[in-house]
Amino acid sequence: MQRNPRLTPGDVATTGVRRREVFGTAGRQIQIHTNHFEISGLPDVPWYQYDVPFYLGIARRLYQVRIRVPDDIEFLAFEPNLPPERRKDAIYAVQLLAFSDARGAYDGRSNFYTKKNVGSIVNYHNVFNQDVKPVTVTFTSVAEVWFRHLQEFMKPGAILADAGFNASATASMVLTAMARASPLARANVVANSRSVYLKTGERNSSFDIGGGLELLIGYFQSARPTFRTFSMNVDVSPGIMYQPGPLLGFILNNCKRELSGDIGRLANPSTQLITKINRLIKGIHINGAQRRKNGVVIPARVVGLDSRSARVYRFIDKAGNELTVEEYLSKRYNLKLQFPGIAVVDVGRKGAWPLELCEIRGNQLIDQKLQLTPDQMKNVHKFAKINPNHRLIKIREAVQSAGVLNYQGADYLVNNGVTIELETTTSPARILPAPDIHYGNNGMRSDQARNGAWRMDGRGYIRPMPVDGWALITFDVNFNPQKHGHPFVKTLYEVMRAAGMNAKPCAFLQGGNATGNIQSQLDQLGSRIMQSGSKVTLLLCVLKHPMPEVQREIKRFGDCVRGVATQIVLGEKAADSRGLNQYCNNLALKINAKLGGINWMLSQSGSLPGKQSAPGALALSHPRTILMGLDTSHPPPGYGSEPSHAALVASVDSDFSYYMAQSRVQPRRREVVSKDDVAEMVERAILNYQKYHKQFKMPLEPPARLIMYRRQQYIRDGVSEGQFHEVLQEELAGIRAGLGKCCVPNCKITFIVVGKRHHVRMFPKDQNADKNGNCLPGTVLDQHITSPWFQDFYLLSHAGLLGTSRPAHYSLLHDDNSLSPDALQQMTYHLCHMYTRATRSVSIPCVVYYAHLVAARLPFHYRNDEDMHGYQDKPFETYQAEYVPHRMPLMMYWM
Repeated sequence: MQRNPRLTPGDVATTGVRRREVFGTAGRQIQIHTNHFEISGLPDVPWYQYDVPFYLGIARRLYQVRIRVPDDIEFLAFEPNLPPERRKDAIYAVQLLAFSDARGAYDGRSNFYTKKNVGSIVNYHNVFNQDVKPVTVTFTSVAEVWFRHLQEFMKPGAILADAGFNASATASMVLTAMARASPLARANVVANSRSVYLKTGERNSSFDIGGGLELLIGYFQSARPTFRTFSMNVDVSPGIMYQPGPLLGFILNNCKRELSGDIGRLANPSTQLITKINRLIKGIHINGAQRRKNGVVIPARVVGLDSRSARVYRFIDKAGNELTVEEYLSKRYNLKLQFPGIAVVDVGRKGAWPLELCEIRGNQLIDQKLQLTPDQMKNVHKFAKINPNHRLIKIREAVQSAGVLNYQGADYLVNNGVTIELETTTSPARILPAPDIHYGNNGMRSDQARNGAWRMDGRGYIRPMPVDGWALITFDVNFNPQKHGHPFVKTLYEVMRAAGMNAKPCAFLQGGNATGNIQSQLDQLGSRIMQSGSKVTLLLCVLKHPMPEVQREIKRFGDCVRGVATQIVLGEKAADSRGLNQYCNNLALKINAKLGGINWMLSQSGSLPGKQSAPGALALSHPRTILMGLDTSHPPPGYGSEPSHAALVASVDSDFSYYMAQSRVQPRRREVVSKDDVAEMVERAILNYQKYHKQFKMPLEPPARLIMYRRQQYIRDGVSEGQFHEVLQEELAGIRAGLGKCCVPNCKITFIVVGKRHHVRMFPKDQNADKNGNCLPGTVLDQHITSPWFQDFYLLSHAGLLGTSRPAHYSLLHDDNSLSPDALQQMTYHLCHMYTRATRSVSIPCVVYYAHLVAARLPFHYRNDEDMHGYQDKPFETYQAEYVPHRMPLMMYWM
């Protein structure tokens, strides 16, 4: 057991940037509500963490037996996929037998927390009369935590080493589990690792989103170490559940295009169809319609679809007879199958079950691998969008209500000395001034962003690019090249000319075949442009959303095969005359950037970072500063062996208006980019920086400052500092190595991690709200709910269009440039106005947003594209060999 009864000064380390008592002062001072509730009372005795794996059956050898076991002992079998309700019931029974004097908290998965020390390894046997097999729960000691001593290290200036931080993380998990314990004990509750969902049956408590899925509104809870104390982060959290019913019906409902309602197509299904169905059903808990002799339903968990039918699939039964599934069911259960010729479901040790006998169990949240359709996502957004005022009311009601979270009366909290305040934390915040937007190619003009937006229609770009030969091809059968295409290209041509782009009229408009060879059709279109005497500059491709396969082919052709700019056009929007001008203005922004242009830039007047930054001044006026953004993208679970991808985007000009990208193939699901890969990408970025400066006759001095924004996909509430440490070990070291290769080892580095996957929300007070009730763009929070150990802040940089806006969380991990809080926060906010695809500020700085776009684009860059996306497993080396770098090194092709 890890015993840390008293942390000492030896547990203080120097990893990260030490938090200072100095906060930002720039901007207008305001007060806001947050969805944090202070934990004002903590246990004064140690708590113990136990790992609790579940087993079916009873062990032959036991370390310690607390319950008498029957004589007919059965062999123990580890069961990692025991249904959640059975796990909960097993823990509840064990608590009655062994923890009645010190009830603990179970997190719903594999951790149990209690103030009772039960030893190192203990087996508890819980024999359910109604179950097919008994369940054994093994308690293995993991850690011990003392809350009071931890508070000593949550004061300003302390940075914990691994031992101290791990204890803090464990304490957070204990408090979270205690807060969840009372709601989880109710019968009408469904839960995942952090949120609880109440099935009340009331109107508007659930919503059918189609495809056999329904959405519930639940509540997220997470205890977090904050400035000087712990607090509980509570948020409204939608969850999606499978609707109980036939598994076969679920498949037919979600594979309409492939099956068209014809069950017979499930006989000898193709590899592609099996892959899609596996992504739908793998991991679902089901019941078998066949029954044991005592009438108990047989539960199982889907491993996948087996292409063999019940008539073909053979196995050896307990008597040693070889039977098909169809013969076995007829002999054992007197069941006659209606569809014996279609594929069966693989359920692991329990063999194979016919699809028609499988029923999806109720109260089951969807697996993360399941990708929702656009229509389902639209329904989710329709139901889940909650305006800020209503969201805050629901959170407060949940915390105070006896039927929901009930912090005041929850016995798991009250009996263990934990007190959580019932009112939200109020914190001082500031609204930063917006930057000036400079535009116009015939004389510089400027305008200030208002409420996170500004207008560019009819105004010239800073650097408009010529558009020589361009053409349109439509893969949308509803978009007629003559009826819809001519008005569209005429409007787009006029918009580009008004912005200063020297565009020729569109050369050709033609229809395409979405099921045909996309590359061949685009090649023919390009040949027609060249035959007309023009250089191929741009190909417009009209699609009917969604058409991911066609889009992937188009982008692979443009990025990797021919090195030509391509632009996707949505047929529905291009054919709508009412919003056509605005749509064409949006397209022109993307097109100009793809061709090498600059649409606008920000004011550079002001002082250097850390030197009395003037309000509204871009804190990046040093001419030898380079901005970088780093991100990784990952394939959805269930996509075979498809790898992850890393992208680094770097600025090349002193105005931070133009960027170039580098990319690498990553091992599957790896988040941190290796030192060697980072070094290679940084080296290439510095060379591009120098090449660009030479091309535009700019000073060739090497960069003296490097600002890195690192988007972290998996930074969530309660993330361990170990992830930050790994990022610094690999990626920061890689940056230094790359700079060393380019002979600029003295370049000062600032490393900032950007997180969006969190549940912190900010709610305005005293009329400091936009028209939707959100905090105003530029609202920054760097006190009260921030980290006690390193510098971080929350910044809401964009205007929310629907629901409650989510601020971005910024953590400063390394800073050679000694940026002041004001300089860092203003620099970050201003960079959110540099995203050249939209005339509004975005939620994260443009450089890391671009890195995100590049990383998401990289799965398109493979030679044998159709065979590379999850239909079969391949070694990582195969993906590396098949990966094709883009052919547009000096262009922002990802726009």
